[in-house]
Amino acid sequence: MDIEEFTYYDVMPRVNGPGEFVGFVKSGVSSVDDLFAELDRALAFPWYFGGNWNAVSDCLRDFQWRQETEIALVHQDVPGIANDELVLYLEILIYCILDWKKDGTRRFAVFSPSSAKAVLREIC
Repeated sequence: MDIEEFTYYDVMPRVNGPGEFVGFVKSGVSSVDDLFAELDRALAFPWYFGGNWNAVSDCLRDFQWRQETEIALVHQDVPGIANDELVLYLEILIYCILDWKKDGTRRFAVFSPSSAKAVLREIC
């Protein structure tokens, strides 16, 4: 798993221009259900979002409900969920980033604080 697909920041990025949508995942997420709720809120998932990993993957690879072509998901910290769940989440994010790169119709970027990089490396 290549966590270098994420963009790491020291200062919260300013990424919200024309054609861009930015969703922020708040700090302190402590369960998978909290993470699903945060992703739903941050990215304004459609009403049919199922609140599970398959639904997260499906929504992150679709974005048909968004008009913007540049979509960013900004994490304020590493979600505090079990390592096996976190690895699954990271795999989904990386897969979706790469899938959109290949597709070319949209850009999906994931931002994490620089302090998260060492934590993610250790887990992966």
